[in-house]
Amino acid sequence: MFDSDRIAVTGLGLALPGGCDVEALWQRLAAGTPAFAPCYPYGERGPAVWAGQVDDGELEPGISKRNAKKIDRFTLLAMSAARAALVDAGLAESDARDRVGMVIGNATGGWTFVEPMMYGLYTEGMHAINAYVATAWFPAAAQGEISIFHRLSGYSKTLSADRLSSGLALHHAARVVESGREPVILAGGAEAPLSALVLNAHRAAGACSEGTEHAAFDEGGSRALLAEGAAFVALEDEAHARARGARVRAKLRGLGRAARLEDAIRGALSSAGCGPRDVDLVILEGAGKPELDAVEYEALGAVFAGHEALRMSAPTRLYGDAIGAAFAANFAVGCLALERQAAAPTPAAARGLRAPPVGAHVVERPLPMPIRHALVHGRDDAGRAVALVLGKA
Repeated sequence: MFDSDRIAVTGLGLALPGGCDVEALWQRLAAGTPAFAPCYPYGERGPAVWAGQVDDGELEPGISKRNAKKIDRFTLLAMSAARAALVDAGLAESDARDRVGMVIGNATGGWTFVEPMMYGLYTEGMHAINAYVATAWFPAAAQGEISIFHRLSGYSKTLSADRLSSGLALHHAARVVESGREPVILAGGAEAPLSALVLNAHRAAGACSEGTEHAAFDEGGSRALLAEGAAFVALEDEAHARARGARVRAKLRGLGRAARLEDAIRGALSSAGCGPRDVDLVILEGAGKPELDAVEYEALGAVFAGHEALRMSAPTRLYGDAIGAAFAANFAVGCLALERQAAAPTPAAARGLRAPPVGAHVVERPLPMPIRHALVHGRDDAGRAVALVLGKA
């Protein structure tokens, strides 16, 4: 069993398209303006690719430009978001960081750093390879850099599981805190997939389109755009948080993990000790793939049948599919909705949104509403799922 009163969310840190602090992201969500722009992963003479991109001017990783050249972009994004989460939680300068752990989700590693090196290797030879390739390319690179920079010496792990990476990271982090192993775990995900190799791989797998919109649940057909980004939360034992006077933004009430989304949602509700009608808001995964979007609606219709007061929001229509960081980004949006007691609207679709089988999308503007519980969920491409129930602090 999971102790549904044990885990508090005491810090949020973001490095996302559309906003690198919570207020900026919320305002962008409230406006419903997508954050996509053309990038040029194939070189300036190559074709433009629309994607969700983070504004470099908003990043605050806390390291020098010289050191930033030694790491991949996904690590840079992770360092900025992790630093913000520690500051928000009041732990950035704390002497208690020896009891702060970290669990990070990442699926694509450091190809924006390595891929240019590979061009040099094949055209010029071994002397063209930067020595920092050894520490920049792999999925656990961000975990190492953050641990060293912030002197975090608690439990630490990186999980790689496709689009479910940060969902599993949050699930695992909650279990670590609940077990008493560490009082605080920094949990989330980071991705920087906008390299030619990663984009080609995702296009070949049908995981992203050549359009200009991340069109999850679109009447004209679902289509996906990739995004870079990072999102982290501080998950903390509530007694520990209260003892040090920390602000609690939300509570993590329930955990579910299963081979099917419907089963994961039911497991999360059971873990939280609540029923379907106790959930007021669903933060939709919004993968932007026709088959995944259809299964998501089907699962929600089965679990929440007859719950017409249920409201839904699909923030991925604003910032895109951040792969291993996508779940963490949606989790942060869920925390903000609970804290503000308002649901952010699903960014508009020119062709309209497909109506869900139960309840309705929030549209046009934020909807002030009493939110007792919010559901956040995600899947990998094989359908395995994690669902988390958030509660009001």
